[in-house]
Amino acid sequence: MKKIFTLVFLVSFWTLMAINTTKVTCPTVTATPLSETLCSGQTTNIQLSSNVANTTYSWNVIPSGVSGCFSGSGNSINQTLTTTGFSSGSVTYIITPYADACTGVSITVSITVDPRPEIFAPTLPQSICSGESTGISIFSAIPGTTFTWNIVQNGVTGAMAGSSSTYPLHISDILTTTGNTSGTAIYTIIPSLNGCSGNPVTITLTVNPLPDINIPDGLICMDESTNTVLTPYVLDTSLSTSDYIFQWYFNGNLIPEAENSTYSADSAGDYRVIATNTTTECTSTATTNVIESYPAQSASATYEEQFDGNYTVTVTTNGSGTYLYQMDAGVLQTSNVFTGVLFGQHAIHVTDSNGCSDLMLNLDLPEIIQQDLAISPNPVTDILTINNDQIITKVIALNHLGQLVFEKESNSKNVQIDLSVLNAGIYFIIIDSDKTETLKIVKN
Repeated sequence: MKKIFTLVFLVSFWTLMAINTTKVTCPTVTATPLSETLCSGQTTNIQLSSNVANTTYSWNVIPSGVSGCFSGSGNSINQTLTTTGFSSGSVTYIITPYADACTGVSITVSITVDPRPEIFAPTLPQSICSGESTGISIFSAIPGTTFTWNIVQNGVTGAMAGSSSTYPLHISDILTTTGNTSGTAIYTIIPSLNGCSGNPVTITLTVNPLPDINIPDGLICMDESTNTVLTPYVLDTSLSTSDYIFQWYFNGNLIPEAENSTYSADSAGDYRVIATNTTTECTSTATTNVIESYPAQSASATYEEQFDGNYTVTVTTNGSGTYLYQMDAGVLQTSNVFTGVLFGQHAIHVTDSNGCSDLMLNLDLPEIIQQDLAISPNPVTDILTINNDQIITKVIALNHLGQLVFEKESNSKNVQIDLSVLNAGIYFIIIDSDKTETLKIVKN
């Protein structure tokens, strides 16, 4: 504390009239905060106050590895501090108060400034092919840097947001296009160290689709007798030769001069094509297997009358393939037998599942004079009566196992048979006249 003395004299011969004494308080400075840690690029906010009104403040600085600090005066210190290297720096502020012609005791404020990590990325791919890795590698000059990244995908799948403290950072997402056009994956990577975030880096990857190739397995039609090719199988990539280049392989060997989008296969075996987009250099591989098929050389048809007045038609083919049969533009069937065929003219088409066979037969079936055959009763308990407009020569009964249980010779249009001794069940009655007919009965 500083004391100021004021002497006042009133001179009236030999008399000292008054002596006054005034006390003055020197200022004390308070700083808020006294210490602080900032990230590089942040601004101090040191507020100064004192116990004495109208105190003014001045400060000097002692920097270490920090720029942006300078001596000055005022009621607060607001300075933007930046580290000058890759390690933490500091600033010491020496603050002195002054009031009423009295200089107070100085105090110090210590500010630590942590660096913000920076990202260094070598040359990165600007585009990749669908199914490839991103191949992103990120470095920082400051060990201990951690990384956080966000993603935005457009027409792409496989990109994932994340974080890592591994140094250097490697992001190896496998990106796939969702369609036949290019998509993008945008990675925004933010470095951080000791709570200080560095400037984000944005990496945009274009993901190009692979050539879309789909060649089904096929076959070549061969003449079985001469072993010559009747119809080759055309392998078609459905791609344009102006946009793609092609390499064809047969049983693992490159086919010379096969550079078109299609290839006519004339031998059975394994085929492979590699298509490369001339712009994106993305490639796709497709494989297919080609087999041999032998067409039917000839075909013939025979027919048999049925008791109901229709026909059963049987087609015989000369060949070793698997054939399909069609009558009168009906449904293709694997069986070579047609039942319930009406009289009249019919066209029979013989082909195969491979499309190698193509034979046509014309058949003219005569009209059948319908017989009048009746049995009663059905179900039957004992006596079964059979009436026919033709002479019945024999009646046979079979059980459901096909075993003979009854047989009777006849020379009449009307026959009665006694089935009372048979067990209950289903039986088949075979009636021989000018033709043979089989009927099913139920025995009570």
